[in-house]
Amino acid sequence: MKKLTLLIAMLMATSAWAYNETDLLKLKALNSCKGCDLSGADLSGADLSGADLSGADLSRANLAGANLINTKLLGANLKKTDLTKANLTEAQLQEADLSGAKLTGVSLRNADLQRVKYCKTQMPWGEVNDNCQEGSEGKEFYQIFTEVYCEETPYSCKFDGSIVSYKVDEFLRRLYIEVDKAFANNGFTDVQFEYCRDGARCHRVVDNEEMELKVKWTHDNYVKEGPYRITKQYPPNKRWYAANGGVNRDLGIHFYKSLTPSEYDRYCTSKYKTGKTLKRNIEINEDMLFSDIYEFYKKDYKVLYRLLLPNLVGFEPVAIPKMDTSCLIVDNDLFIPTQLVSREKWFSIRKKTVVLYGKALNNLTRE
Repeated sequence: MKKLTLLIAMLMATSAWAYNETDLLKLKALNSCKGCDLSGADLSGADLSGADLSGADLSRANLAGANLINTKLLGANLKKTDLTKANLTEAQLQEADLSGAKLTGVSLRNADLQRVKYCKTQMPWGEVNDNCQEGSEGKEFYQIFTEVYCEETPYSCKFDGSIVSYKVDEFLRRLYIEVDKAFANNGFTDVQFEYCRDGARCHRVVDNEEMELKVKWTHDNYVKEGPYRITKQYPPNKRWYAANGGVNRDLGIHFYKSLTPSEYDRYCTSKYKTGKTLKRNIEINEDMLFSDIYEFYKKDYKVLYRLLLPNLVGFEPVAIPKMDTSCLIVDNDLFIPTQLVSREKWFSIRKKTVVLYGKALNNLTRE
């Protein structure tokens, strides 16, 4: 159980600490944002008294000097959050994660601190380490996940800790639940398995969509209420090993998010990578930005930010912000499979897609 708790904590701590701008605007307008992504947001000195932030991700946020009187922070992720000199009088912090948080000089009068998680937490009276996990220091996410899996299903593992062959599909499927969460925490909204893109039989989530619509790549494997946060198309239970490359193949998973004009230059470079060559009338110079290039395309195109995960084995959430990325200038009529249409057009890298180098997520936080 301790390993599982640490595993969840490691996963929650892997976002690029770039808050969701829409969530921040929602908080400012409503003084309430349950389950919102406010990681890394600067809320120092803010008046959030009475706000409902239950389940919100406030990891690494700056809440120094904030007014949090009677604020609901039930189950909130406050890992490494700066709460120095904040007023948490009568705040509801049940089951919040305060690992690594700074609460020096904080007022906690009548605050509800039931089942709060402490580890290297700087409280007004000193450091508290009540919930630090013994024996897991130095271990990486994938190793801990594998150990938890083997403890829960001992007959699925060999004596050396490796997974028996007939359980590999199940292991990868369960691992992908955490992968999906990690990429969702980093702001990605869509997923494409190369295995599914190439015509294999894959499940397709059709929540709130017309069941009678038929499109070639789904093969009618419709699923209601999918198990993932952002993945709408994924391999069947017994095909995860094949979808992860199988033998002598290299099949990866692409994670996407659509960019708005204000995000183009923050996420993308002007350096050409692959795909269709740039238009002849574009003259690249060292001062040119991605948005300057996009001006030549914007009428019929949109921009997608993409990251490729080549293999599930050895997956480490902390590596996501360091992974190489791309920015795609694609036709408006191309889409990642998150909606069904009567005349489906496959989303794939083709001659009419321009691919430029993107910026790694960990570089975005420094801009």
